[in-house]
Amino acid sequence: MSRSAVRWTLIAVLALGAGGGAAVAIGAVTGGTSTTLGNATLKVTSAVYDPSNSRVFVQSADAPGQRSLEVPAGGGVITRWSSNLFRVQAGGGSFALNVVRPAGEGEFSVVAVDSHTVPADATTNIVTFPVRIPVSGGERLAIATDAPVWQGSDYPYTGAKVAVVTTPPASVGQTITRAYDWDGVLIAVEAVVEPDADRDQFGDVTQDVCPADASRQATPCTADAGVGLAATPTSIPLNGIGALAATVTAVSGAPAGTTLTMNLPPELELVQAIGPSGPCSGTTAVTCPVGDLAPGASANAVLVVRGVKAGAVASSASVATATTDPVAGNNTASANLTVTAVTAVTAGAAVAAPGCVVPPLKGLTRSAAGKLLRTFGCATGKVTTRKKPRSRKAARVVSFTPRAGTRRDRGAKVSLVLARPKR
Repeated sequence: MSRSAVRWTLIAVLALGAGGGAAVAIGAVTGGTSTTLGNATLKVTSAVYDPSNSRVFVQSADAPGQRSLEVPAGGGVITRWSSNLFRVQAGGGSFALNVVRPAGEGEFSVVAVDSHTVPADATTNIVTFPVRIPVSGGERLAIATDAPVWQGSDYPYTGAKVAVVTTPPASVGQTITRAYDWDGVLIAVEAVVEPDADRDQFGDVTQDVCPADASRQATPCTADAGVGLAATPTSIPLNGIGALAATVTAVSGAPAGTTLTMNLPPELELVQAIGPSGPCSGTTAVTCPVGDLAPGASANAVLVVRGVKAGAVASSASVATATTDPVAGNNTASANLTVTAVTAVTAGAAVAAPGCVVPPLKGLTRSAAGKLLRTFGCATGKVTTRKKPRSRKAARVVSFTPRAGTRRDRGAKVSLVLARPKR
């Protein structure tokens, strides 16, 4: 049935588009990026009037160049929706946002309804309603009304299609069936879909202060980050080199904005710093960015140090996060290292003791591990890369043989097992 043959009942189904802009984040929460569906600012060029009642208008096909009304893969939460009521005749009746899921040829399952009464004075162009509607990928926006409304009649959108359903007001769980199609038309409705990482049905951009914890929405996330520090070997000669390996672990929750700082005493001098995420900075207080950690994940950093003064010395490490850490007791760690008075080589040279001393390699990339092995007089042996888990992240050392601190002849090979992080 063409639109020239029938006068339709439609809430703000408009014919000439003004185009779509970018999604607007309106809150102080910053958990991801929102997506805007549809466009409430479409313009009417001419209209007819029909007081018929109770129809649902499903945007079953989008128009090229216009924002889609289909929820993208991954879904999320609709946090507000808008429509153009400029052409709605005032004086009662209801209108509603419907979210529907295609259920077969010409059929749709209603998964959400947000209903309102048409205001007595409906002359305002755009009305916006804050909501919290969980949605899934592939679901579509629709408008339902039993109010007398205007409809656009000119300038069809090629490729666009509205499925018109004649039904009493739709309810959640109901399957509705298309009565006929309206070709070339877009419904003037838009909605902002926000991600919902913790699946708590609160939008991560404006509604959920803690997108990483489903039990929190109004208060900031808490996450326990712990740090460990070890020296390898535990004794080096004067001017000899050793390694300090720090491991940061997400003990609970998902620490965000994590940084690691390792402090060197005067008896040790920094030769090289290998951070878990980007370069480290500083020479005596060495700070390495760690970033965000998934629950249970860990990150590793290694400092190559040279002994410049004999004595038993202690180095320390500390971890800080942007999230609230409820456990302060595991935020610091220390490691002891003895610099012996026996000079390894001529003062000023930084080399390992004769032979190979296997350095700490866990958490390093293959390239970083290879360089560190050469620094400590060792060589890369057999390298095995696990196929799972599949990830786009760079593979890192998860185990190596022989273990850290083992002494071998110079050039001894160390076998590596690498895997890609899960998250």
